[in-house]
Amino acid sequence: MLAGRAVEMPHTGRDIAPFETTICERLVEQIRSTSSLQLGVTPAHDTTARPRPLEDALKDAAITIRFNAKWLAEVPLAALLQIALEAAAASSASGDLGAATNLLDTVGTYSILPPQSLLHVVRFLTQAYYNATRAHKTMKLADAVWQTMQRILESHLGDQCIVALLEVVDCRDDAHLDSRIGYAQIAGALMIISEKMLLKEGYRQTLPTPDLTSLLSSLWGAAVNGNDNLRELIMDIISVVITDKKAIQDLDEDCSWDVLLDTVQP
Repeated sequence: MLAGRAVEMPHTGRDIAPFETTICERLVEQIRSTSSLQLGVTPAHDTTARPRPLEDALKDAAITIRFNAKWLAEVPLAALLQIALEAAAASSASGDLGAATNLLDTVGTYSILPPQSLLHVVRFLTQAYYNATRAHKTMKLADAVWQTMQRILESHLGDQCIVALLEVVDCRDDAHLDSRIGYAQIAGALMIISEKMLLKEGYRQTLPTPDLTSLLSSLWGAAVNGNDNLRELIMDIISVVITDKKAIQDLDEDCSWDVLLDTVQP
């Protein structure tokens, strides 16, 4: 329990005095108090009180960071993002996913995304994208998720973001596919690559993109261990590759046809 717990940090997010040096820790406490069931955490406050909605706590965290970014330290911020994203992922409610996406966007705009958080961030964004594309009413959330990922790709973490994206796809350990969240992450990653990145005219040429050999190699695990839905998403990617002249030329130059065939017939 934090020292001085009896004094609550204001929810307005603008004036956090005298809690500047413990801002992330206190935001973590607020998020945990709303999501104890998802995270298996025993709340420090009175359990008879009705907890605040997770969406509200995430929105408050974004506002607090916006106006107090200068106080953020890398390690506490990484811990805050982990707790926030885990809570939103476990909930999977569109409001929680949207608030967590906005939190990430706020961190990227007003502070610096901790490099150690990148894989966790990419896993969350791919899950959120998959969930959002399943209903027409949440397509705005899918757009927001992609915009947030684009901003990461535009940053100094762009190349590392591609590596993380392929790591999400490369599920050679099929244990990750057994969970609802794990499946959504892998499916969302495949959808982002197919719908937003791979050989798309609208995709900015200045943004990093997976090279074909690395991409095809990463697809093998999902092709072997995944279900028919994942294999269909993989075949969408393969179809784009084998019908694009530039992609075929790259496959010839890199001698990568065997990698493609292994993916098609694992």
